[in-house]
Order: sequence, then C-alpha cells, then structure tokens
Amino acid sequence: MIDSSHIAREVLNIIARMHELRQPSFIPSEAALSCVIEQVFWASMDQYEGTPLRTRLFFAPTIPGDGIIRLSQPYPLSRDAIRSLSPAHSNDGALLVEADLEGGLLIHAVLCSLSSVREAFPHWLSVVSRGPGCVTVCISSEPIYEFTRGTSKLLAGMSLDRTAAEVLLMSAKLFPNEPNGLKWHIASMLLDVGQAIDRHGTGGAVWILPSGTFMDGDLSDLGYNVEVGPMFWEPFREMWEMRTSTITLLNSAGVSLDEWLLKHQWLQDATQEWDSLRKDAVTRTLASLTKIDGAIVVNGAPQLLAFGVICNRFSIRSNEVFRLNDPSDLSKGERVDVSEFGGSRHRSAIDFCANHSPAGAVVASHDGGVTVFASKDTGVVFGSRVSPIASDAIASI
Repeated sequence: MIDSSHIAREVLNIIARMHELRQPSFIPSEAALSCVIEQVFWASMDQYEGTPLRTRLFFAPTIPGDGIIRLSQPYPLSRDAIRSLSPAHSNDGALLVEADLEGGLLIHAVLCSLSSVREAFPHWLSVVSRGPGCVTVCISSEPIYEFTRGTSKLLAGMSLDRTAAEVLLMSAKLFPNEPNGLKWHIASMLLDVGQAIDRHGTGGAVWILPSGTFMDGDLSDLGYNVEVGPMFWEPFREMWEMRTSTITLLNSAGVSLDEWLLKHQWLQDATQEWDSLRKDAVTRTLASLTKIDGAIVVNGAPQLLAFGVICNRFSIRSNEVFRLNDPSDLSKGERVDVSEFGGSRHRSAIDFCANHSPAGAVVASHDGGVTVFASKDTGVVFGSRVSPIASDAIASI
C-alpha cells in the first residue's frame, strides 16, 4: 500500500530546503499533493488498450499558451478521469491540475509538450507514473522522490544536481582537447539526450568514449555503426560558439551595440529560436535511437558512432560502484553493489565504464529517472542519480 500523506510531507520538506529559484512556481497544499499521488498510484495499476497506463500530472494554473489545450469543462480529479485523459498527452506532455474555489482538484487542460511552454519550464511540480505501482514526484521531468513497488527513494539524498552531474562527466577526461566552456556544453547536451530518453518512458543509455576514440576492441562490429556529417551538430553552434552574438558584434560597426540591437533584435531572437528548435529536434532524434535495444555510443568530440550496441563480452565485470552523494567532492563516494542503481541496462553501462576508462554513461531507467556514471584513469566507476536538488558547493573540474 501507499502512504500518500507521508510522501506528500517528504516532498514538501525537500522543496522547503531548495533555493527559491529552484522551487516549483506553484506549490500545492499537503492535502492536494497527497490526493494527486494517491490517484496517480491507483491509476498506474490500470491498463489502456493492453499496455500499462503512463501519466504525468502538473500542478499548474490556467495560463495562455499555444501548447495548452484547455478543457471547456474541467473534470474533477479521480482515477477514472486520469485513466480516460492520460492517453491524450504525449510522452513529454501532461495533464494540468489546479484547485477550484472549494478546494477540490480539477483537471483543466492537456499540455501538448514541455517544450511548447518554454516560459514555465522547468518550474512545475509533477506526479508521474511510468508503470504499475511506480510513482515519481518531479520538478518538471527531474525526479526528487520515487515510490516504486512499496519502496520509497528520497532522490535528493542519493543524487547530484544536474550541474554536478555535468562536472562529473567533465572530470572523466572525455573532452581532453576542448576548452572548459565547450566541455560544459557537450556534457549538458548529453544530459539533455538522457532526459529526452527518460521522457519516452522506455529507457535507454548513452555510452561516452573520449574524443578521438572509435568503436574498436570489444566494441568492434557491435550494433549499427553510423557516420554523421559536421552539420548534424550545427544547431548546437549557437550554444557552443555564441554564433549569433558574434554576428551581432561583427555587423554593428559604426553604431553602438544598443542601437544595432534596437533595430535587429528580432533577427537575433529568430535565429536563436530556430537554433533552439533544431537543437531539440537533434536531441529527440538521438533519444529515439534507444527505442532499439542497446546503447547509443558517442565520443566527446562529439561524434555519433553507433546505436543498438549490446556487449556481453566485457573482460571486467564490476560488482561495486562508488555512489556519489556530495556535489562538492566528486572523487569520493560510498561503495555499493551495482544492483543499487538498477537492472541490466545500468549493469552494462557500469561494465562499459570500467572497461573503457576514461568513459562515461547516461542511463534512463524505464521506471523513470536518469543516472550518470563515469570512470577516470583507474577504471573505478562513480555513479549517481540526477535530480534538481542544488548545492552551493563548487565542484572542481
């Protein structure tokens, strides 16, 4: 059974400890959160056309937006309403819930996609079900609490914030020849792919080799080897090279930058928006490759090397991983059994990192949530779940 009131209290305690900039923009009452958790849990036991019901409910007020489909008549929150309406939203969409004047909860809209409401991302609290008996409470799509088959996991206590997870990948020497700014952007892009895989709900993994490394040794002839041209990564150039900002400066000769922006800001905004849309498209494309069994393999250049990679012949089989809990020190951790992180997908990623040190991996569980693994020169594997819980500590690269 589920104690939804206890879970609601735990979640609200986590939120209370977060920096105000990371807190959700709308925080429900304990009673409202408990009710949603309870209804989502029981709805997760249902099936829709023979498959487990997957749903996400956001606590969000009615807002204008192209990505919002408002219901002319809101429906009172219930297991039956969730079951009826959840199939209408996409993998990265949701149902929107708010309280009425009497304090009851109403499903008032369908969110088409997270990316369609950019001004709200990532500050809405959500309750998500990815399978029977599995309920995760998230801020946007990033988990802070998980209840799976009778077991609670306080993700804030066994996770790194996203920034520390990016630093962990950078510290593994996957990008040896790139400046720190570019390293950070590539690590961020790889985590974006992992979170896009998570939104699919089927799980998947990205294995990361150092820049200049290719599919050889025990990886030879595995999966589907591919080649992509440099233009594949073009949408990321704005982020990596500040391209449109450079264009602005080069074309503002003879006038002040403020004057140029006053006349041409629309052009820079349109260019950046176009790059952002194409970047999302590339991220979703990479994530879709994991719908085929096996991992995506990239190197830190970045280069896409292969997908559908399944390796059962690693010479080193790791039984333990150092689980990181402290964002301020990414060189120490608690030694735990590999089973602490998940099943075969996580085990394969750990073995990959141990055998190809330095290496990294971003793994999305089919139950929801993203885990990052990294090995440095020694082949010892460090791992942690990723959550939005922030630390004021500065981790060294």
